[in-house]
Amino acid sequence: MKKHLFVLIAVAAILAGTSCPAEDKTQVSARSGLHYEWWGSNDDASGTQFYVPVKVAASRSDFTVSVLGAYMFTQVNPEDGKRRSLSQMSDTKLNLSYRLYDKLPLDVLFGLGFNLPTGHTDLTQSQMTLLVPPDLFSIPYFGEGFNINPTIVLAKEWDGWTAGVGVGYTWKGEYDYNFEIKDYDPGDLVTVTAEIDRELSPNLLARLFAQYIHYSKDTVHGEDFYQEGDVRLIGTGLSYSRDTWDLAFTVTGIFRDKSRLSDGPTLPIVTEDRKSHGNEFNAGLAYRYRTDAKTALKASLVLLYIGENDYPEDSPNFAGKREKATLGCGIDRILAENLTGSLGIEGFVMADEENWYHPDEDVTYYGISLSALVSKKF
Repeated sequence: MKKHLFVLIAVAAILAGTSCPAEDKTQVSARSGLHYEWWGSNDDASGTQFYVPVKVAASRSDFTVSVLGAYMFTQVNPEDGKRRSLSQMSDTKLNLSYRLYDKLPLDVLFGLGFNLPTGHTDLTQSQMTLLVPPDLFSIPYFGEGFNINPTIVLAKEWDGWTAGVGVGYTWKGEYDYNFEIKDYDPGDLVTVTAEIDRELSPNLLARLFAQYIHYSKDTVHGEDFYQEGDVRLIGTGLSYSRDTWDLAFTVTGIFRDKSRLSDGPTLPIVTEDRKSHGNEFNAGLAYRYRTDAKTALKASLVLLYIGENDYPEDSPNFAGKREKATLGCGIDRILAENLTGSLGIEGFVMADEENWYHPDEDVTYYGISLSALVSKKF
């Protein structure tokens, strides 16, 4: 399978390079930097994650190819003091896209994404300590199998309106999850997304968006293991822009059907950010102020609420509610021609009721993250 993948990549690259007009120039961009996160809790647990993301993208005419990966170090010190750490590469994301703009009655975007299994799977018993609530780390899990994600998006603009709809399918490959669960085949995903935007004035834009996700069954050794409930998302937002500043506000609701488990092991496998949780609501406010042609200051506030799931409180699959507030600020700066840099800092507090991560008590977490990134166009 991997050999076939690399052949496909080579063919796509050749097509992207040879099917474009000779006068078109290939545009290449690269982005990297440092990202540090730390959190602690009222039960004396703590964790640290440090990673170096690298993204390279190339486009020519209507073709785009991008590769995203990271080297990461994760450490968790639970309340029993038995510290665990892991240094590794993340999985690598490869995305190919082709767009048809102003050539048909509708604009069309074709996408083909891959998850390349360069990360770490088959966790040992001690490494399972590194799995913590996903809202504590930006990268909450360490690796999956080989995945393929074809998508198609249709969009149309008219009289101040923009509407689009997209359909995607994610085929997820088999891999060994941990020391106990081998030959794990996560369920495939079908995703339908829609959005409609309305320009209310030259400075004010309104958005309405929705998404539906269907999960097929997870299997272990070919036997049914778990099936995540279907997910429905709906949200709305407003953005207002002036010459020197922008302000955007977004509210989103995510509604989950109850997950279904087999009669075997009941521990949920963490491959989705909020697997087994209840309905979710979040609100975000983002502000950006341009002090001059090269510098912009930014600030953000995000509020998250996740309700408890539908399992009884005495069930090992029960997850209570989660409330989190995140406040951040930063600066973007043009450093030279085609070179930009950004600095950011965020802090959060999160109240987490009983769940399978900490089944015997409620826990309050607090944390901070720092980032420094540079982007270069060639």
